Amino acid sequence: MAIVDAALEGVIAIDKQGFIQHVNAAACEMFGYEASELIGRNLAMLMPEPDSAQHDGYIANYLRTGEKKIIGRRRTVNGRRKNGEIFAKELTVTETSLGDEGQLFVGMMRDLSAFQREKAQADELRNELSHANRLNEMGEVVETLAHDFAQPLTAIANFLAAARRLPGAAEFHAIDDLIAKAEQHTQRASDILVRLRGFIEKHSPERAPENLHCVIECALDLACLGDGHRDERIELREIDDKIVVDIDLVLIEQVLVNLLRNAAEATKDASTPKIVIETSLEKPRYVRVSVSDNGSGVDPEAAPKLFKPFASTKKRGMGLGLSLAKSIVERHGGEIGYHPADPHGAVFFFTLPIFAREDDDDRRTGETSRVD
Repeated sequence: MAIVDAALEGVIAIDKQGFIQHVNAAACEMFGYEASELIGRNLAMLMPEPDSAQHDGYIANYLRTGEKKIIGRRRTVNGRRKNGEIFAKELTVTETSLGDEGQLFVGMMRDLSAFQREKAQADELRNELSHANRLNEMGEVVETLAHDFAQPLTAIANFLAAARRLPGAAEFHAIDDLIAKAEQHTQRASDILVRLRGFIEKHSPERAPENLHCVIECALDLACLGDGHRDERIELREIDDKIVVDIDLVLIEQVLVNLLRNAAEATKDASTPKIVIETSLEKPRYVRVSVSDNGSGVDPEAAPKLFKPFASTKKRGMGLGLSLAKSIVERHGGEIGYHPADPHGAVFFFTLPIFAREDDDDRRTGETSRVD
């Protein structure tokens, strides 16, 4: 037994009833027990369910039939440590007889948890490298799109402007209004492509002091329904409508529009859909903007990867919207996150540093700093 006790692999010997007769130091360390806590106890205590409940039956079946199902085979199984942790181990069982002690079953085992952690880390690194390569490819795609779309977007804007100048066009106010909105969104599409191209190329954001209330209102208009009207599902709750943030307006608006459209999609099957945009003061000099909904919520298994590239929860999604939003917010010095809504749904939020309050500027300069 001295050789067994000195072995680096864990060794446990049990009798025909499944009770532990011998255990070496490596096995004690592996499971977190002292030898005195294991000797005379049933081996099932070192197994998770369902193996724990079925172990004695396995031994009885072998003694009755002589059919070897696990003896002499190397297998990967789960063990249970003293602290309750479940871990993977490599196990080989042999049968032997030691004089007066009679028939014994000896299990030799190796803890695989460290190996599996290293494998998981290697897999994660490979995934990150793959994501980095795909992001680099995405940058090239966006640069190409920005270049190729510039000409047709300019042409569309010119055609719309020409339509407004046609004889008699001024008499059709409704059509004129729709053309104006089409011009606005055409210009915005062009601005987004230009900004994204600069963002991916890591150019400095084109920041300026903006009234947060106006930013939210503009995002609500951009995320409106197809008929151009504000979505009645959306409620705005602001702690202060005079907060000024120093931002790239187009990019932050796009973050809000993305969150609003995700919320709208999540609530499409709700009996009484509700979306709430709320602002609140965060840690000193930070404002928090949250978009909550009472929709289908986020699968708990998908939550940890929400903001990673290409980790979409949608059937047709590319998984870039939230990842890009995270990059934009963090580039502005803020944070972005998610938590489940109560009783159901989702809450997505981001923070931004506060640049000023308009009434503070008014008192200092006698002028308003409002950006409308």
